[in-house]
Amino acid sequence: LRVQVDDQSYDNSLGEVEWLISEDEGSTWSPVEDGARGNYMKGDFQAGRYWVKAKLHNKYTDAVSETGVQQIHVYDVPRVDIEGAQYAFKTQEVELNATATLDWEPVPIENYHVEWSADGGETWEPGLTTTAKFDGENDRVRYRVRVRDMDAPMDGEGIWRERSHRLNFIDPVGPRTRIYGPRRLERGDPGDYEVEMNPPRRNMDVEMAGEWQLPDGTVIPGNEMITYNPSEEDVENGRVELIYRSWVVGYRDQGAIDERVHRISAWQYVWPEWDVFANTRAMEAPAEIRLTPRTPGWFGWLDNEQYDWTFPAGTTQLYDNDKRPTIRIEEAGEHEVTLLVSDARGNETEIVKSLVLEEPSPTEIDFSFYTDNEFMRAPLEIRPRIYMRGGHRLDRVKE
Repeated sequence: LRVQVDDQSYDNSLGEVEWLISEDEGSTWSPVEDGARGNYMKGDFQAGRYWVKAKLHNKYTDAVSETGVQQIHVYDVPRVDIEGAQYAFKTQEVELNATATLDWEPVPIENYHVEWSADGGETWEPGLTTTAKFDGENDRVRYRVRVRDMDAPMDGEGIWRERSHRLNFIDPVGPRTRIYGPRRLERGDPGDYEVEMNPPRRNMDVEMAGEWQLPDGTVIPGNEMITYNPSEEDVENGRVELIYRSWVVGYRDQGAIDERVHRISAWQYVWPEWDVFANTRAMEAPAEIRLTPRTPGWFGWLDNEQYDWTFPAGTTQLYDNDKRPTIRIEEAGEHEVTLLVSDARGNETEIVKSLVLEEPSPTEIDFSFYTDNEFMRAPLEIRPRIYMRGGHRLDRVKE
């Protein structure tokens, strides 16, 4: 506020300006403590009504006069927000609520005048809340709310605070679900399964329900974690399905239902029959033999299997591999190789493999030759041919 002298000829005579304020329509007056600076006054006021005047002193004659009373109306302009769903079914009614904050602190919305509009602000309806529903044409509707202080004038600049909120209307669809749990289950070692269930769209005001369906058809209502152990029939089938069926309460018959399938490989741990296969180029001494454990007709997983070999005396291990060793036996005759195979579950099998090595037959070596002329006359070209019979099957003439 500022004091201005109407007659400029008296401006030089203006002395002290004393600012006074009243909160009871002028019945009592108090000096303004803060904000008074000569013929200017500036102050921060809480919400309410105030009456202000100034007492003017003539610095030459000590004459005193007063200005007229200026009424000041101070009111709060809160921040307004809209709480409510952003998506709704076309057959659903949702409620939008207005909330207010002042200086970042929540304040009761009932203390303010609230109005709503669904047609871009052409018309406004009063109310702390509004009910939104599909009008049959517009899939997307922008709702607006405006708030003013109860004591503020109906019209004026800056008395309203507004906020808009877009609501999308969709056809009924089921919830979004996801199943968490193992994809491979051993019979006797159950697995835990959980479901995460979310509304069909983000920020939707709906109630959801659901049920589990086990591979044998058993239905378990609710969305709590379940524990499942495959049956013998599941193991025989090999692959089974765990289903979670979910729906939006009140809209299931309208198509708001979803099924999530979790496929599981069911199996059972089996300890197989064992054998040892001996692979060599010749079963004659000396022989290099590769030994391989085998499970005829069975293919599966073993729990940390271990192989413990026992070889005949005088055997040389050429390839040090626990599962597929290669050995060399020098002497002919029958030799026994023993394998003890076990796993982490206490299963074990001992296999004794008999290896019979023959003595090589005596080696016979002879040769013949061919000449380039039948008369054996010099110069003569001779082409020898060597013959070898018997001996070890891997014997070869080197020179």
